[in-house]
Amino acid sequence: MTTISSEKKRVNVPLHDLYTFMADLRNYEQLMPEQVEGWSATAEECAFSVKNLGSLSLRIESKEPDSRINIQPDGSIPFDMSMACFLNKAGEKSANIQIVISAEMSPMYKMMAERPLNNLVNIMVEKLEQADIKPQ
Repeated sequence: MTTISSEKKRVNVPLHDLYTFMADLRNYEQLMPEQVEGWSATAEECAFSVKNLGSLSLRIESKEPDSRINIQPDGSIPFDMSMACFLNKAGEKSANIQIVISAEMSPMYKMMAERPLNNLVNIMVEKLEQADIKPQ
């Protein structure tokens, strides 16, 4: 099992507001790198393509309020993977987040995918600092 973890980042919004933002896949478009194209999403599912890599669909598998969001591929990809967003309270008006991808990859896929996936999770948490997170 390969585990790819983002840096832990503090976001200056209350924990519940961050959880509400991350629990809606429509908001993830703001967090994607520029290589992501053709974004479409509902609150529970999203689909997009990555330049030179192909298309991907994701869906929310489960949620633990103010704590964790589990996301799974919705369709075929060449290896098993999941993504989890871990959240916790940092202060009255701030929260911590870390995004972790777990994947069962052959050595060949690991060599090709590990660096782009690592970049993805770090870009996502970095963009959260600038994201327009509003209370629901």
